[in-house]
This record gives sequence, structure tokens and C-alpha cells, in this order.
Amino acid sequence: MSRDDHRSLHPAEQNIRYLQQGRELLAGLSTELYSRCVLTGASGSVGGQFRHCIDYYHCLLRDAASARIDYDRRERNPALEQDPAAAREALADLERRLAEIDGDLARRVVEVKADRFGVGAAARSEWVGSTLERELLFLLSHTVHHFALIGLMLRQLGAPVDPTFGVAPSTLEHWGDSTQCAR
Repeated sequence: MSRDDHRSLHPAEQNIRYLQQGRELLAGLSTELYSRCVLTGASGSVGGQFRHCIDYYHCLLRDAASARIDYDRRERNPALEQDPAAAREALADLERRLAEIDGDLARRVVEVKADRFGVGAAARSEWVGSTLERELLFLLSHTVHHFALIGLMLRQLGAPVDPTFGVAPSTLEHWGDSTQCAR
């Protein structure tokens, strides 16, 4: 994809391109590599990273109709962490659902739950204004970030990973403009 292709895409289409990239990666990945714990703590496997991304898209699509998006109410389905075929199916479903978001729907005003830091009684959450389009841009950035982690994890395990996997559109554009060897 050329750098101009990234700029001209609607945010839903950009998300779809990255989810397709994820499905392509999963097509050649063994269950063992997918579910192996690489990092200590939560989401320490490639599967955990994919599940986390899928959860965020599910929240957006589930809550878009109510216009109150709560990313903390994630399903956290363990099957999506253990089974790359289940993750591929979930990504394909998300692609279909994202393709239904047109420009009018993307401009819809929504509220997003924002957690405020605090301790005990001082801790609270608030709803802040956004648009569906802005949340799609957030999800794009979130997905790129986690895909970059996935790429690093797989490389650490010795698996071949396309060098553009998990690379932000702006970085791909920069690489296209650059004549330097170092990226």
C-alpha cells in the first residue's frame, strides 16, 4: 500500500487494513507460538495481545448504538488468547462490522468512559465527549501499538514477521519518503 493510500482511507478502512494484516499473520502461526507466554503479567502472549485488541473493537461496536463507549467492560474471552483460529474468525467479523460504518455514522457524537486516577473514595470515572470517528482513530493507534508488541514477541521467539507488521501509517509514509537505509 502506498503512503497516499493511508491518507485517503476512512478511519474504519484503516482499521480494517490492520485487522487484515493481523489475520494474515495468524494464518501462519502455530497454536504453540500464539499461546506461549513471552512477557510476565497480563497479556504476556501473542494471543493475549490479540485478545486485548479484539476486546476493544468489541466494546466500540457493542456500545456505538447507545453512544456510551466503555472500554473497561471487556469480555476477555480466554479462547481468543489460546486459539489463533478463533482470533482469525473474530478479526474477520470485526472487519465486516467496521465496513458498515459510513461517514455519517462515524461523525456521531459519543461519550467515552474515562477513568480518573485517585485512591479510595477519590477514585472516579467520568464520561467525556468524542465521536465515533475519533474512537476509530484511537483504536487504530491502539492496534498498531499492540501489533508492534506482537511483532517483537514473535521475533523474540524466532518467528518470521513482515517488517511492516505493527508499523504506524505515518511511519510507513516516512519510510516511503526516506532514502536512508536506517529506519
